Amino acid sequence: MFFWLSKTLRLFIDPLFWIFALWGWLIWRRGGWRTRSLWLIFYLASIPAISGPLLYSLEHLSSGSPIRKDYDYILVLTGLLDLRLSEQGPAFNAAADRITEALRLYRAGVGNKLLIVGGEGALKPTGRSEAQVLQTWLLAQGVGAEDLLIGPDSRNTYENALEVRQLTAGLDRPKLLLVTSAFHLYRAQGAFAAVGVETDLYPTDFRGHIQPSGLSDFLPFSGALSDSGLVLRELTGILAYRLSGQAKFGD
Repeated sequence: MFFWLSKTLRLFIDPLFWIFALWGWLIWRRGGWRTRSLWLIFYLASIPAISGPLLYSLEHLSSGSPIRKDYDYILVLTGLLDLRLSEQGPAFNAAADRITEALRLYRAGVGNKLLIVGGEGALKPTGRSEAQVLQTWLLAQGVGAEDLLIGPDSRNTYENALEVRQLTAGLDRPKLLLVTSAFHLYRAQGAFAAVGVETDLYPTDFRGHIQPSGLSDFLPFSGALSDSGLVLRELTGILAYRLSGQAKFGD
């Protein structure tokens, strides 16, 4: 009984549920069709039954490559830390799979070295670089300094690609395995193609789903609204990269 209550009560504790309930009650009594349409749009964006398939579709715009065991570098794109909280060590966010999977692949002998690329993309900088914070963490995990290369200066995916091209310029056709979140893989693949860097692809950090798991997936949930926002931001980034020529897509 306690287990069932713990799983169901959290849905009704979520402030977003009550915001939508109150907003819905008011507009269906007094609102016009425009207000009701706006409520419906926000409702659909806030339920896992919609946000899950949207995110799943985004995550499968690109697929992973067959994995070999002779990569020069396992390449990790950052965006997995909260740098405001990382003064004493890495404060991982939901994209932490990027580095944990890369470390697992490195230990399994998939690649010879790790290449961590990304500085800080915030408008108000902290003065720290994700790549540098992760370098310290990886050394503490037993990765040898000779097997670790970082690019600490790039601020977005396109700059990541440029920095990787510069760091690997001394290699003849470097063999790279690109590790990033599944939702980010399509744009990352396009950015690297635009600067002429060939990579194999390894998606991680999957979050989407296709089928609703129950009635609760049709109730407003703040996490679902966050996922819908993530999809919108990434699709906006894909469009911006396409229009600016900072990504080259095969479709």
